[in-house]
Amino acid sequence: MDLSKIITFIYSEQFGWFCLINRMKKATKRVFQLLLLGCFFLATAAITSKEWKINPARVQFEGTAVEGYFEGVMGKLQFNEAQLSASSFDLYLEVASISTGNELKDEHARGSNWFNAKKYPRIRFKSSSFEKVGSSYVVEGKMHIKDVVKTVRIPFSFIQNKDEALLQSSFSLNRKDFNIQGNAIGFLVGDEIRIQLALPLKEL
Repeated sequence: MDLSKIITFIYSEQFGWFCLINRMKKATKRVFQLLLLGCFFLATAAITSKEWKINPARVQFEGTAVEGYFEGVMGKLQFNEAQLSASSFDLYLEVASISTGNELKDEHARGSNWFNAKKYPRIRFKSSSFEKVGSSYVVEGKMHIKDVVKTVRIPFSFIQNKDEALLQSSFSLNRKDFNIQGNAIGFLVGDEIRIQLALPLKEL
């Protein structure tokens, strides 16, 4: 075998190995990129997808000449303390579930002067933003009562223990803001109504 053929053979072998090594580097880089992308999506899913089941609970209310509760809160609740921008509340309760301990008052509250339960069967709150204030939080959103929609800010605490949590809140609403009259069978109800709730939650 002459020298030129030997050189040609060696060069072709080296070039072949070079091409193989280059392809392996590119494949390894691609696999690494895919692994990073997969880790990113898994981390994102872990951050954003914390949905909670709302266990049965009452919403208490009280004011001058009136007190009682609504039976149960329903809807969709997503909350992650580490990623508030991924959180959302879309909650409602049935107006017909109101109880004041007096059937006449309950019927009056379900009537057209108060909540008008036949026409507006639900009270709804839908969040738009969250912020952390000290060790607690504030959620801002739209409160729907009757045909009125108002922006409200609701403070709340969130205590989590593994896959269970407790959301607690206490805030006030002015009944006049939602066109609720003050006469309750001869009693004049105060303007400010205090709302208290404690929602036991279970992570889904």
